[in-house]
Amino acid sequence: MGYSGDFVKSDLCKTVAENQIAQGAQVLFQVAGGCGLGTLTAAAQHKIWGIGVDKDQYNDANRVLTSGVKHVDLGVFNVIKATKDDRFNGDHDLQFTLANEGMGLGKINPAVPKALIDKMNAIKQKIISGQIKVPTTIK
Repeated sequence: MGYSGDFVKSDLCKTVAENQIAQGAQVLFQVAGGCGLGTLTAAAQHKIWGIGVDKDQYNDANRVLTSGVKHVDLGVFNVIKATKDDRFNGDHDLQFTLANEGMGLGKINPAVPKALIDKMNAIKQKIISGQIKVPTTIK
């Protein structure tokens, strides 16, 4: 794990990524928005895999396995609809999850074997059903 301290400057994330690659990382999951494009660039340059975040970053760099996509558009739509229907209660945080389709995946690289995609989809269903509990805090 590494921190750039920035969400914009891609050179900072590239440096963090290169340090992780030097330590033997084979897959890098960037979670720093635009800064993370440096992570994906470093992954491609070192011929390892990268995973994008926020939006589908499949076409933003070579060697992207997939992206963790936030469906912010759906969240905004649902809030507007609830407000229009006089059902919006703004006294709590809204959770956007796999179950309510607030979170998903981008395009999956064809290099990923179908068996792994099937396994991932089975785990996804277990998360949605509550059989697998995803931690919400770091211990």
